[in-house]
Order: sequence, then C-alpha cells, then structure tokens
Amino acid sequence: MSRRGLIVLVALLAVLLAALSLRLRWSLASPGERAASPAALPPTAPGVVVPSRTNVAPGFARELAALEHILAANAADTAALLRLARLHQDAHQPGRAAGYYRKYLALVPANRQAWLDFAAVAAATGDWDGALSATAALLARDSLDPAALFNRGAIHANRGDTVEARRWWQKAAAQARDPELAQRAAASLRQLRGARE
Repeated sequence: MSRRGLIVLVALLAVLLAALSLRLRWSLASPGERAASPAALPPTAPGVVVPSRTNVAPGFARELAALEHILAANAADTAALLRLARLHQDAHQPGRAAGYYRKYLALVPANRQAWLDFAAVAAATGDWDGALSATAALLARDSLDPAALFNRGAIHANRGDTVEARRWWQKAAAQARDPELAQRAAASLRQLRGARE
C-alpha cells in the first residue's frame, strides 16, 4: 500500500473511531446527562440526524438557548424570532423554522425576505398551502415581485398543477425587474412543455 493510501486509511479509521466513541458515550450516559446535552443526541431515525456538536457550529445550541431565553422574557422580540427562524432553517429543521417565521411575520409583515424564506421552509415540510399563502402575501404587496411569481409557479409544479405552474412562470418570464429569474422561469416553462410531450 502506498504512503498516501495508508494516510487516507488511518484518517478514515480515526473518523470511524470518533463516531463510535461518541455513540458509546451516548449509550453510557445517564438519562439526566442526555437531557442536559441536547447537542449530543443520536440520530432520531435512520437517515435523520439531529443537530449535534459533530454536525453544526459549536455555538449553535448556546445561541438557541440564549434566544429562547430572550423570547421567554419578551415573546414579541422580532430580532430573536427572526434569528431563531434562520438558525433552524440553516440546521435543516424547516418545521421549527416555519413556526418562528409565522410568529415573526405576524409582527413584521413587510419583510420580503422573511416571506420568501417562510415559503421555502413551508414547501420543505410539504405544507404547499402555507407556501402558497406566503407567496400570496408577497404578491398582495407587489403583484410583480419576481421571486414570488417564480416561486408560485414552482409550488404549483410540485403539486402537479401544470396549468397554474405555467401561468405563474409565464408571468415570471415576462417581468423585467430580474432578468436572471425571467430566464429561469422560461427554462422551467420549456421543461414543463418537454415533460408534457
């Protein structure tokens, strides 16, 4: 075996050993230690891993706890709500993120990016109605919002409603405010036509 191959093998064995060590520590921990250490939880189901110190930034759990503490004192703290929503979104927890986005948007309905993010996490959980309502809220404020037009088409396409998908993507392709998004909408229309034929 070459020296480089040996180094790779040793590195892989070290990673495997570290993973087994964490699993062993978890299985030997008392229930109190497990409850006090949510960042060290094992996978919740095959293929589904909760955030832990091995797969998220070390300060993740601390920041979540600090923000939850802020919300306990003031449930209307919009900065804390938005930060929690984004942290959960970044940690691939769209259900939790959606809850915080809902609370935030009830207080700050003019935040365009938060509506777009809420639509994305709602869609990620399969809540197509929630995603549609988010894009509808954006379009109620600006009927030509390029991202809302495009996303509305994508939501309908994911639901299998090609007629509505085509309608919204045509609007997105016709708008001139975001030429790149117009091109993406046109490409989506071509794919829709190709899939139909």
